[in-house]
Amino acid sequence: MHERAEVLRLLIIQRELLQQRETARLPTRNITANVPVATNIRTRHEVPPATNTRDGSQTRKKNESYPVFFWVATLIILFIAIHFNSGNEETTKSSESQDAKFSSKESSVRHYKFRTNFLDLDSASPFLTVSGDRQSAIRVSSKRPYSSHPSRFYSAPQVLTTNCVHFGSNYWLVDVQGYWDIGVAYPSIGRKGKGTSLGNNAVSWSLSHKMGNLAAYHNNNKITVQRLLENPDYQRIAVFVDFDIGLIHFAEVGNKLNNLYTFEAQLTRSVCLAVGLYSVDPPSSMSIINVSDIDFFGGVNQVTVKTNE
Repeated sequence: MHERAEVLRLLIIQRELLQQRETARLPTRNITANVPVATNIRTRHEVPPATNTRDGSQTRKKNESYPVFFWVATLIILFIAIHFNSGNEETTKSSESQDAKFSSKESSVRHYKFRTNFLDLDSASPFLTVSGDRQSAIRVSSKRPYSSHPSRFYSAPQVLTTNCVHFGSNYWLVDVQGYWDIGVAYPSIGRKGKGTSLGNNAVSWSLSHKMGNLAAYHNNNKITVQRLLENPDYQRIAVFVDFDIGLIHFAEVGNKLNNLYTFEAQLTRSVCLAVGLYSVDPPSSMSIINVSDIDFFGGVNQVTVKTNE
């Protein structure tokens, strides 16, 4: 609408200019033709009277060119206005596209429910000592006298947790140090033989730390993680599992979330938090955090995370 109003304004100004020019030429033409001014008044679209003089002939051609000039100028202005309006429409479409992309990014802000958890003593490797409250474990060099159990890990020094999840958006907090694996796994993960370590099979996903270096593992594929830990000696790791959009996300918790790695995973059944501890010296240990009272999370039970970072 603004462009149309501008075109109309230009046309009105042009019309007034043309009328002024014609009015200014009327006395000269009438004197030359020796005709009273009152008898030579005409409308804007009338053709001026012909004369045999060079001046009169030239005057007639100039005056006859006014309507032609007017319509040509009008067409040019309309063409420019239409082209400008079309450009605005393209710009509007482009802006709408950017808004859509922006909305898409905003949709990656997810709300995760904090979950408490405990170590499954029946699954603990004999090379792990589990605390009495089943919230902590430490790597040891000598086998512990655990009873035989089908759920126990015999080849890899790792342990599952008891409170698995099968729907929604969830997260756990784990404190770790040393050489460790943190991951999630289906309860069907193997307990004996090769390929039972976290991430070395199709039923588990893990983030591994060794001497300041991080790597992500799934289905025996290793991906070097470029992000660095803010605290190289002691880490608090948040593990996010989102069934709704199909992802497993790892982040270091400090003054802010240090996003480390995200797996895309279409989870089809319950998954459990799992931890592996691989060295005695330096000591490797872990503790499950069962109270999410960190101010960064904005509350006890729920955290908001941008998982696309």
